[in-house]
Amino acid sequence: MSMTRFRRHLLAVALALIAVAAHAADTDRRAVLVDIRTATAAEVDAWRTAAGVDWWLELGDELLLSGDVSAMRRAIARDVVLRDLGKFEPQDLVLHARGCAVDLTPPDLLVYPGSRYDLLLRPDAARMAALGHGDPAHVGADEWVEVQPNSVIARQYRFERPRALPADPAISMLVAEVDTARWFADVEMLASWDRSSFSSELATARQWIAARFAALGLEVSEPSFSLVYGATTYTPSNVIGRLVGATRPDDWVIVGGHYDSRNAINSPAYAADTPGADDNATGCSAVLELARIFSRKRPAATMFFMCYAGEEQGLVGSGAHAAGLQASGELSKVRLAAIMDMIGWSPNATLGADLDTTSANLATRNLFADAALTYVPELAITVSPLTCCSDHMPYINRGRPGILSIHRSYTGYVHYHKSTDLPANLGSHAQAIGGAIMKMNVAAVASVAGPMDRIFSHDFDD
Repeated sequence: MSMTRFRRHLLAVALALIAVAAHAADTDRRAVLVDIRTATAAEVDAWRTAAGVDWWLELGDELLLSGDVSAMRRAIARDVVLRDLGKFEPQDLVLHARGCAVDLTPPDLLVYPGSRYDLLLRPDAARMAALGHGDPAHVGADEWVEVQPNSVIARQYRFERPRALPADPAISMLVAEVDTARWFADVEMLASWDRSSFSSELATARQWIAARFAALGLEVSEPSFSLVYGATTYTPSNVIGRLVGATRPDDWVIVGGHYDSRNAINSPAYAADTPGADDNATGCSAVLELARIFSRKRPAATMFFMCYAGEEQGLVGSGAHAAGLQASGELSKVRLAAIMDMIGWSPNATLGADLDTTSANLATRNLFADAALTYVPELAITVSPLTCCSDHMPYINRGRPGILSIHRSYTGYVHYHKSTDLPANLGSHAQAIGGAIMKMNVAAVASVAGPMDRIFSHDFDD
């Protein structure tokens, strides 16, 4: 072999070795999920910027890290890496809103199930169209959201507020009045009726709610609205119990949750077998429980206790109420819309709830999260700047402070939108999680409404 050919051979071998090394290095750059449930804020911050990390996403209980897997594992130095997700880049991912019109995300696309938005591998155009909502009103926000690398999609609130604020004795007294047995009895009663917005039994449930409001001395109204399905227009009604404030009657606080329900097929032909225990007899019953507590105290602000219909068809009832306030010029009186939706199930004794609102309502979010830390420390709170798909959205979209309380892992509830969503299937932790979320709402709402003619100060959205 000539010297020239030998040199060429050596060069080819060297290039091949470089290519193999580069390929090996490239294949070791993948995404992994890291369990951060017991991590400190300092640890999470360090892991996000650790050697080998190309980009990250904070997802609540877990942290997605993408980069050199070996280097990242060495930097973490703890057995908290849950699973290898494979190789992808931020542009390969997308966030998709899950509303009442959408079935569970196909497993081959699901990267991480979120509170209201799932993290997906980006589907092609045909699958994206198939997964989409037929009516944007079901969402109340952007259905598809681009993934920004190095961003927080959901966060454990303890990272932001490691220590609770001091308790107010007057609010502690209100929180102690939450009666979970009474609440669960109401859940059982509501779930005994088919409460589809297309069911004749919805009116029976509405009348029962109205009677409960009236028995508390509230001013009761049942405004109807139009709900169009196909060529037919239905006229379901919301139920409202009004308690006029003692000293600030033009400051309005809404406590709400929908009372309609559905099963797997959301249509008039399938209006039967719609018990809707978790979704959402639990939330409507919570509205009744808060009405009982506050009606005894005569709050400073006016309170509206509202159970909406038409939520499962696209937030129609709450949308009608918010639009009516806007048309009458009274929308600016709304100081808070606190919505509870699916608050009665927990997979275990570790209780958790998600607080969903927009980044514009940061003070509202902090108000509720601080209430949990102070008055219900057993309730772990996750917060997110992404929100959609429940009755808080019509108020938020019209510029008023709104927030949703929902139990964690709602997509893990196997009876969701099924005829088996029965009180018996809420499990042994139903009263614990329902009570915790109600107590958080009592404390936060009291800070705005001012029970017993007392105005509580808080840095709250105007």
